[in-house]
Amino acid sequence: ESIIPKKYVRVILNCMYTDLVDLSILHSSPSVGSLSEVQALVAGKTSMTKAEEAMELYHIALFLEFSMLAQGCEDIIAESISLETLIAVLKWSSQPYGSKWVHRQALHFLCEEFSQVMTSDVFYELCKDHLQTAIQSDYLQASEQDILKYLVKWGEH
Repeated sequence: ESIIPKKYVRVILNCMYTDLVDLSILHSSPSVGSLSEVQALVAGKTSMTKAEEAMELYHIALFLEFSMLAQGCEDIIAESISLETLIAVLKWSSQPYGSKWVHRQALHFLCEEFSQVMTSDVFYELCKDHLQTAIQSDYLQASEQDILKYLVKWGEH
């Protein structure tokens, strides 16, 4: 259980037989992982998001060399990319153990939604490397004036 948490066993087995990653299985049985959920509540931690569960399961899939499970987890993480999850997904995917494909999807989201990102608090949480990659992209969806204005604000922050 220290290598593969018990709560993921049913998801892994389901994927072996159906080629689908169904994280709703995690929440369908109240007994699975209930002790860890209580411990998390006592420690003041909130429950894991679907993307966080998929990230954890992705590492297990790589360990098991189970490519279908890894791809399914990548799909779940990529589908979860939003303003709220962008920073966490970028940080996770840029790590050596993260997914390069998910990283490209997150950078694509950043470029496509750059105008929206610039006007949110998420913008100030972006690291220099991610910001630089977005600005150098030919697909950045923002005017040069806006980019310059918000870059100055980012630098001052």
